[in-house]
Amino acid sequence: MKMEQNEFILQIKDLSVSQEEKKLFSDFSLELKSNQIIGIKGPSGKGKTTLLNCIADVLLKDNTFVITGSIQKKSNIKISYVFQEHRLIPFISVLKNVMLPLEKIMPKDEAEQIAINYLKEFELLYKKDNFPNELSGGEKQRVSLARAFAYPSDLLLMDEPFQSQDLEKKQKLILMTKNILQKESRAIIFVSHSEDELEQLCEKTFLL
Repeated sequence: MKMEQNEFILQIKDLSVSQEEKKLFSDFSLELKSNQIIGIKGPSGKGKTTLLNCIADVLLKDNTFVITGSIQKKSNIKISYVFQEHRLIPFISVLKNVMLPLEKIMPKDEAEQIAINYLKEFELLYKKDNFPNELSGGEKQRVSLARAFAYPSDLLLMDEPFQSQDLEKKQKLILMTKNILQKESRAIIFVSHSEDELEQLCEKTFLL
């Protein structure tokens, strides 16, 4: 069922996270609607990636973290994640990397067509049969973006996704991302050190 535009899909209240007695952040609260793009900024080491990992339940099995407060997510929410590192599987093609999460939820031919469409969006279709070690750093990051956008998520977490790009390529990637978001409604939490990136993509920004 399609979510209402003004429905909250994520509510964080008084979230505090410590690791091995070092407090990363405390009393952080946030509400996110199904069509919002929210930015997170803050100094290095203050827990921006940790916050995204809390939302994605990545820290559940790591007992070095102490987490208090609450994170409420819409039932059956689908989350995709663009990490700082590209995290591509080296022994399969670009196309297969983008298809991989899709094949778990749909037939292979449908997954392939969706993957092709998003590789086109990021101008990488001509590289679909290449392996990750044949790509530049910027191309690898574009494949990561294509993979995250191709998955039909309600919430997309983006952790410094443009940091490996020079200024010209970064601007091009931001435009590609904005073009996709004009065609589809998706909630995004976008982490960046760059005020310019945050201003171009986000309707509001929180300091962590």
